[in-house]
Amino acid sequence: MLSPFSIYLEQIQEQLALLLFNQTVRLQVDDVVIQYHIFDTAQPLMITFPPGSEAFSDSDLIENKTPWGYDFFAKRRMNVISFNHIGKGNYFTSNELVIFTEKLGKHLDCFCERIGYGVSRGGFATSMFSKNLRLDRALLLMPISTYDISIASWDPKVREAAQHLNASPDSADCDIPLTIIYDPLYKPDSMHMKRFQSCRVRFPLPGVGHRIPRALLQLGILKSTILQYRQQQIDPASFFLKIRKRRTLSFFYRGLQSCNNTSRFSLRSRVILFHRIQYHINHLDIDPKKIYQQLSESIQKRCFYTTERIFGHGYKNVAGLSALVLC
Repeated sequence: MLSPFSIYLEQIQEQLALLLFNQTVRLQVDDVVIQYHIFDTAQPLMITFPPGSEAFSDSDLIENKTPWGYDFFAKRRMNVISFNHIGKGNYFTSNELVIFTEKLGKHLDCFCERIGYGVSRGGFATSMFSKNLRLDRALLLMPISTYDISIASWDPKVREAAQHLNASPDSADCDIPLTIIYDPLYKPDSMHMKRFQSCRVRFPLPGVGHRIPRALLQLGILKSTILQYRQQQIDPASFFLKIRKRRTLSFFYRGLQSCNNTSRFSLRSRVILFHRIQYHINHLDIDPKKIYQQLSESIQKRCFYTTERIFGHGYKNVAGLSALVLC
């Protein structure tokens, strides 16, 4: 009599016995949804993994929401296989998913090229499954290299993941050529990037923190960056010219403040705060209530820390009462 696990393996073999062409195929492997559409094997195959914020909820499953990245490529008639995790505490570590990707990879040799694309947690999954899926190269945006807290305790996302994971594989030993876009001023992402030994091309985007896709989108170059990479490679001259406009992003100076390693009372911190206030003054027509709230919170934090330095940690109530005076 076959064991439940043997039956499961047979089901996987049936699912992959023949990749279906020119139709949308959707299936679920344990706690991950996979959706693909194959148009032409003479064209590259894009394999996508999403950031943690794109986790499917129960309602997403009921509504048959498409996995992150799928529509972008499928609507352009580009071959795509998209993986999407179910639940925010899901880090693509399912044993069933590992077996599935091993089996799937054996059916992907028919494509002229297999290209990975992942963001944050998706960057971790893309590099982790690169060998199983026989990827030729991958584009990673602000990727996580591991969720092992003994290796990367310096990353708040890793510390949060430790609540859900007993152990985590290390994807930094991925051996395919990687192109990574990251913020070199944001310490966790910079340290993760340095751990990827096969990173061949780096595109630094300073001052935006862990918001690379959002920054590229608002700068109007997310689509072109992805499509250029799929075609061959990202044009460095064009990329670096266009990201100079990041100073026009609403969150740029906030990102600089969070990336700033110096004291909040240093000259550098004061200069950043000055430019942030100046930016908001010049954009009062965008959302004055939101700007006022953000600046109020920023000023209150600085008043609190100033008071705490004067009176010590035991006088938090005094700090709160005297905030307006110290302002």
